[in-house]
Amino acid sequence: RENILNRANVKYASAAIVLPDESSPAIPASDERTILATLSLKALNPNLKVYAHVLNKENLSHLKKAKADEVMISDAYSGYLLANHVVAPGVPQLFEQLFSEKSAYTVRRRRIPRGLVGKTYRDLAEFYRQKHSGILLGMGHVAEPIKISELMSDDYSYLDAFIKRKFEESGRGLDASSEQVKVVLDPPEDQIMQEEDFYLSIERK
Repeated sequence: RENILNRANVKYASAAIVLPDESSPAIPASDERTILATLSLKALNPNLKVYAHVLNKENLSHLKKAKADEVMISDAYSGYLLANHVVAPGVPQLFEQLFSEKSAYTVRRRRIPRGLVGKTYRDLAEFYRQKHSGILLGMGHVAEPIKISELMSDDYSYLDAFIKRKFEESGRGLDASSEQVKVVLDPPEDQIMQEEDFYLSIERK
C-alpha cells in the first residue's frame, strides 16, 4: 500500500528489495504482488533501484517491464547444478563452497583504478597480481539504458496492459529507462577499460 511505502520513506531511499510472499499457496498471485509492489515503488521514486525476486521465470519479462533493475528467479540454476552432480562432479561443490554463508571466500567488486582507465585488461591483470591475492574473474560496465517500449510486445497480456497503464498514470510513459549492468568473464586481453567499468574477483573474506 502506498501509505506504508511512504512511511518507509521510499521517496528518499536509494534501493529496495522486493521478496515474494512464499506463504501464499498460489505462485501467480505472489508474483503479481511483487510486480505491483515494483510498479508502486517506481511510481513513488523513479530513481529508486528495485531488486525483485520472483518464483516463476515466466514473470521475468513482466518485472523487466515494471522497471525492476534486477530480477532473481527461484531455482534458476537448480537444473544445471543437479545435472552437473552427474556429469561434472565438483562443479556444484564449487558453487556451494563459494556461496555458502560459512565460506572463507567471497566475490568482490572494485572500480577500475583511475590510472588504468584507457588501458587494457592485460594491464588490469598485471595490476591485480601485484596488489591483491585472489582470482581475477572479469569486468563489467554500465550499458546504455533500455527503454520500456522496447520490451513491450504487440501482443499484450493483461499484465502488459496493466503495466503500460500504470506508467502512463504516473506520467512516466514507456520511454522511461534505467541503466543496465553487463558483466564479461575473462574478456580479451586487449579490452579497453572505461571510467564506468569495474572488475570482479574471488578472494578470501
